Order: sequence, then structure tokens, then C-alpha cells
Amino acid sequence: MLCCVNHNVKQCIENMNALPPHSIFTIADLIGENNYDLLNADEQSFISFKFHELILRGEIMNVTIKD
Repeated sequence: MLCCVNHNVKQCIENMNALPPHSIFTIADLIGENNYDLLNADEQSFISFKFHELILRGEIMNVTIKD
């Protein structure tokens, strides 16, 4: 599971470059709705947590988290 989930986190980061500046997006937007729906709830939560953690640590630039 961890290997696949880490792959999805990397895919999120790579797909951010295709988004226009100042756009609002979700994790499902970055990895695709179909791929996101195939993941179980624990995997979805883990991907979201890891992605947010990278943003908060400053490893992903120019992204803001909205509540």
C-alpha cells in the first residue's frame, strides 16, 4: 500500500505544474477522479496528509491551503 500511495503523492506534485496559476484544486483533481475513487478512505487520507505536510514544510512552493 505505501508504495502505491507514495506514487500518488509524487503524481500530485508532478500534475501541479499543469494547473494554471491561482487555481483551486483538490487531490482528486491532481491524480484524477477515477484513480482517486479507486483508493480506499485510508489511502485517500494518507495522500492528503502527505501532500499537505509537504506544503507546510515548504517543499512545495506557491501553494496555499484553504479550509
